[in-house]
Amino acid sequence: MIGKFIARGRTAEVYRWSDNYVLKLFYDFIPYDAVLKEYNNTLSICGNANICPSPIEMIKYEDRDGIIYENIKGISLTSVLLNRSLGVKKIADLLAKTQVRIHENSCDNLDSVKDAIERSISKSNRITEEKKSELLKMLHKMPDDNRLLHMDFHPDNVFYDNSNTFVIDWMTSGKGNPLADVARTIIILRYSAVPFQNPVFRIFIRIFKEKLIRDYLKSYAEVNPIDIKQLDKWIKVVAAARTNERLPEGEIKKLLKIL
Repeated sequence: MIGKFIARGRTAEVYRWSDNYVLKLFYDFIPYDAVLKEYNNTLSICGNANICPSPIEMIKYEDRDGIIYENIKGISLTSVLLNRSLGVKKIADLLAKTQVRIHENSCDNLDSVKDAIERSISKSNRITEEKKSELLKMLHKMPDDNRLLHMDFHPDNVFYDNSNTFVIDWMTSGKGNPLADVARTIIILRYSAVPFQNPVFRIFIRIFKEKLIRDYLKSYAEVNPIDIKQLDKWIKVVAAARTNERLPEGEIKKLLKIL
């Protein structure tokens, strides 16, 4: 039986299901295929990497699709930062090192992130055909890989229990070049109009977001060196792909300025 409300995101609400499980209940505008993709992706990822809560089963609840997940310990890095139990630099370091852990995994059975970016750019009605052609030519020349990518990686999706980190929300995950994932994290941190649930953190992130991004990139590059020119290209194509999502108009305008 559904229990206490826990959190609300852009695609779903989370409720306690029992002492050991939670229910991620998707909004009715999220297609069944997207929910199934998250379930299958997370099942595959959890079987190979100790980095995410295990999915138990898919269910229907009041005509909405849901996934029952293992209830993980700890709190989000957003909450850790709000509680001031760790500073910005430590949060940035945890964020970067957790993402490196993700990228250390290879995966051939997930969809190509590069292909998904291409589809989203092609479908976007906010970009001119001339600009689309330019961006797609750039994308086709960019390096690809079979590394595991999350593609919605930010502090609200990373949970910390004082000894380890776990990552939730794998709907957009796939395989590809790690810089695509890094680029999307930067875009979410820097440009999202409503990047996190907590309104206090929204104010905090406006003030400290550039320090968080700078420290995050520095920590990531200490383990995985970053080609800045390639990262800039990924930021452009990932921003273009994001214009095809359900986002506030203010955020869309910021993304279009990048292009």
